Amino acid sequence: IEIFGSGNLNYKVGIDSKDEIGQLSRAFDTMVRDVQKTTVSRDYLDNIMGSMADSLIVVNPDARITTVNKATCELLGYKEEELIGKDVTLLFSEEEEEEEEEAPFKGTKLRKLVKEGSISDYEANFKTKDGKIIPALLSGAVMRKVDCPGGGPVDDCEEFKKKGVHCEKIQGVIVSAKDITERKKAEDALKESEARYKALFSGAAEGIIV
Repeated sequence: IEIFGSGNLNYKVGIDSKDEIGQLSRAFDTMVRDVQKTTVSRDYLDNIMGSMADSLIVVNPDARITTVNKATCELLGYKEEELIGKDVTLLFSEEEEEEEEEAPFKGTKLRKLVKEGSISDYEANFKTKDGKIIPALLSGAVMRKVDCPGGGPVDDCEEFKKKGVHCEKIQGVIVSAKDITERKKAEDALKESEARYKALFSGAAEGIIV
């Protein structure tokens, strides 16, 4: 236990006797292997998230931020500890929407994600720590798990018989976002150029008619 607690996850007790000590040894070694797998998986996931160029945000069913990656913090000017546990609406500028009852994600376009289960390349506005608005393309999905009253899923569940589907519960929402500020600037420049061209063409046409 002391060796394991010091961080050596490769250590094995290795006693294979048939008495209680052997049973304890095998149970401990199994536990160490399980912890090692979990740790490796977590480190692997952290490395992926840390290397992503796009923002990644994970939110719980109450719209509280549980995970953000480095790109999110750099884009929005926050430290990770400033965002964890905060309402996700902190990061999105308010969007107009139809009147409806109070619910998590109300006032942001993430409501569309919760309603539809997934979104792809959906435009929304990020709000930085200093109040700057950043246009972004959102993609995301709702994470769900079966939440059957009978401990199911089982086909003889009364709720299943009524609805024809197993009861589900939202575990959270995962969203990736791409900053499209430069694309928006290019689009605006193109629109401005087209407007000038039309004005010049219109003026030239009028001169010919005169």
